[in-house]
Amino acid sequence: MGIAPVPRVLPVRGEGVLPAHEAMPVGGFHAYSNRLSVMPGEELDLRISGAGPVEIAILKHGASSASGRTVGMLGTVQTSVHPIHPGSYVHIRDGLDALDGFTIELWFRTLTAGRASGLFGQRCCQLWLTEANAPVLSLETACGRADVSGTELPIKEWHHLVARVGRGAASMSIDGERCGVPGALAAPVLWTAGALRIGARENHAGEACGFFTGDVWAPAVYALELEDATIRDRFRDKRLEPESGCLSQWRFDAVDGMPGRDVCGQRHGRLINHPTRMIPGPGRIGDGDWSSYVPFSDPHFGHAIRFMPDQCSDARWPVACTWPVPADLPSGQYAAKLTNGAGESRMVHFIVRPRAPRSRIMCLSTTSTRVAYNFTSYGDSRVDCGAYLNHASYPILGHLIASRRPASGTSNGDDWLATTVDFELPFYHWLEREGIDVDLYSEWDLEADPGLLDHYDVLAWAGHSEYWTSNQYQGLQRFVERGGHILAMSGNTAFWRVSVDPVDGVMECRKHERKQVPGTNCDPMLDCAHWHQIDHLPGTNMRFAGWPEWGLLGSVSSGYTDPPLKGPRRPYEVVAPGHAIFHGPRRIETSGAFAPDAAGYETDMTCRTMMARSGPLRAPGHPPWDARVPTVPDETSDEGLTILARARIPDSHLMDLDNALTLNGGDMLAEMTIRERPGSGDVFTAGSVLSSHALLTDRNFSHFIRNVLDRFLRTDRQPSMRTSGKTATAE
Repeated sequence: MGIAPVPRVLPVRGEGVLPAHEAMPVGGFHAYSNRLSVMPGEELDLRISGAGPVEIAILKHGASSASGRTVGMLGTVQTSVHPIHPGSYVHIRDGLDALDGFTIELWFRTLTAGRASGLFGQRCCQLWLTEANAPVLSLETACGRADVSGTELPIKEWHHLVARVGRGAASMSIDGERCGVPGALAAPVLWTAGALRIGARENHAGEACGFFTGDVWAPAVYALELEDATIRDRFRDKRLEPESGCLSQWRFDAVDGMPGRDVCGQRHGRLINHPTRMIPGPGRIGDGDWSSYVPFSDPHFGHAIRFMPDQCSDARWPVACTWPVPADLPSGQYAAKLTNGAGESRMVHFIVRPRAPRSRIMCLSTTSTRVAYNFTSYGDSRVDCGAYLNHASYPILGHLIASRRPASGTSNGDDWLATTVDFELPFYHWLEREGIDVDLYSEWDLEADPGLLDHYDVLAWAGHSEYWTSNQYQGLQRFVERGGHILAMSGNTAFWRVSVDPVDGVMECRKHERKQVPGTNCDPMLDCAHWHQIDHLPGTNMRFAGWPEWGLLGSVSSGYTDPPLKGPRRPYEVVAPGHAIFHGPRRIETSGAFAPDAAGYETDMTCRTMMARSGPLRAPGHPPWDARVPTVPDETSDEGLTILARARIPDSHLMDLDNALTLNGGDMLAEMTIRERPGSGDVFTAGSVLSSHALLTDRNFSHFIRNVLDRFLRTDRQPSMRTSGKTATAE
């Protein structure tokens, strides 16, 4: 049975289609969906690039992504090759009108030279940079093109650039001084209607192209020629407020509202492919400790904007086909398996969430980690980048990472995104095998509706729950405080802080920590530029941003080994055999190896053990802007915390509380803990990314986790708010 493609033009957050934009062909066979999760009765969209027929089957995952069972066949769809449109810039729909005399002013900082790129302008008037980082003003006149060129400039430094046109001549000033000889204009500028762009040029087809790599601050246009003295003063004072006669000036400092507003007119800008905002401008070139810094209270921060030519926030391919999700389909982990005529397969992983709460247990899939780990989306070095792969145009990680893009891996799970899926699947397979009903959601579902937690008694997750938002952390804190229980079958938990925009499908991750990441440039990414543009809160990892993982879970990241699934594993050793969980309702064998091969890849340990191994936290405390308790572990951090079992993995990469990394530093510890505090819910942590894998192979450990769930679901331990649906038990 064949399925006809459904052509569709994709809107961008209600602002219309993507403006005319130079296309980049990408080879290969790719697929993705805009939907990370769907409910029964909704439609899953599939977007495919690749020539020829593609057969599509819907699978429900088993214990791994390679062991799913078919739950539906969509038949065969004829597909086409589609390009992508990378390059971030600001698009202003209504360009400049005819001007007899005018001035363009802006500050810019080039991060990488070597390619011609646009700074500001429209077709008849473009201010751009040569491959050697020399500014050029190109004007179209009735007598042909006229250029005024500046000198070559050093990169990674702020420069004040002013171009003036009028009285039969055009001139340029750089850093307050005239540059070169003014160019004569034999005829006036031949003004043509069209879009104005910041950070890009326009090609002969009218498309945005020549995207800039770097930062721009306070671009402006005046309907007059600024005087030399005024230009020198503005450069010296790094003056933001425009002079009289300003037609338009664009700023990118809006916390709420339009991020590219024109403060002098009505030519408001639209940000294309999510350029990075909350970058310090030329008035804030010194560094500082971001953890005691609030950019909104710093008049010198400046709020520049950063452009990257390889940034692509959405593949924007048309829908090839849709799958109506059956009304009776159980909640769980699924995938669309696509196979082309050459026998190549691709997996589009998705979650089926319930239409309404039906269990007492909510499971939360590690959505943000999946987005972070999909860093080779196209298998193309020109555009592949993300949380673990530097931008091709400049060696920096992040910052706005798209969820609406394919994964280049195959169905056998050899890509990183599939690996993160395989971290989780044994847990869901075990729950199904044991007859334990759960409702599965993506983390972004909880982000969109934090009230979902109010319907559940237990929250569980498995695998690599590494990337958290502050909303997720605080929501889980409230959940535990009102009596909800947590079962965390994970490691390296709650490490990186991110913020998400589910509407546009992007995740922000400013992944530089307090120090330089090996192989990644922090310059000029200052510590004070770690605040996020999505939620306007400090970034990097959770503990340094003010949401320490030990505040909720009682543990911290211990280290890691390689490779993730096939690396070394070790069993645990029970260190608290007298705890009640080991004695009922199923009696657990506590002598010898416990949970064989459950400790591996990345693990967690308690603060007390970490400080005994490598000393206390030496970094400053959390940002003082909200007056929370300092994020330095003390005697209260382990209150009510019991270490149940411990594993040791030798020859590992170890971490301390400051996230300093020691390669092959010794034994990496994994600690299985439970935190029990009066008036609050219990928090159980297994302490390893791979802990749930042992549930399928070791009956003793399976019985132990059943005991944990039984404890959480006992009627005398119900939280104050409960679901009114079907009740799940661990029996």
